[in-house]
Amino acid sequence: MLLIECPESAQDVSEHAGPCPHCGHPFQQNDADTKAGVVLTDIDIGFNSWALILLKAGIAAVPVVVIASLLYFVLTALVAGGLLGLGG
Repeated sequence: MLLIECPESAQDVSEHAGPCPHCGHPFQQNDADTKAGVVLTDIDIGFNSWALILLKAGIAAVPVVVIASLLYFVLTALVAGGLLGLGG
């Protein structure tokens, strides 16, 4: 969100404001803003948040996969070696 200066009150006002909240000066609406309906930065923020969440989840899953793999190989070696008494 950008802040623009009101020509009458010289106060900072949101670019999306209709009239100035300080003096009531009307601002012209850009046709491209009103036709779009969705601001591109809103989409970017949503995508970046999800990408960051998925990245963190992927990084957090690495130790779990490593431990599970090691446990599988250790138990397989113990069973194959007959150390657990489960082999045939």
